[in-house]
Amino acid sequence: MENDVSEIYEARLKAARPWAIYLVGWLILLIVAPISIILFDDDLARKYWPLLIVLLGAALAPCIGPIRSLLKCPSCGRFMGRDIGVFCPLCGARLRKNTTRH
Repeated sequence: MENDVSEIYEARLKAARPWAIYLVGWLILLIVAPISIILFDDDLARKYWPLLIVLLGAALAPCIGPIRSLLKCPSCGRFMGRDIGVFCPLCGARLRKNTTRH
């Protein structure tokens, strides 16, 4: 009998969705903020550029843990890499019930 941890992994995926949305918003801010500083070419904007970098870095920190937990197998606890399929490439545990997306 194979080790089926698909329910645990699917729960992790569901829990990480808000963090993924947060990460997309962060990436948009990362692109928009420097462009706005370049377009508005203001001395005040140049003065606060280092503060913006620190704030963007601090805003990224909370989403690293939940996103990183998706790369760990719930069965063996090892990092699976970027190419995660139906089964864990390291221990063979079933991660997903099916391969189709809804």
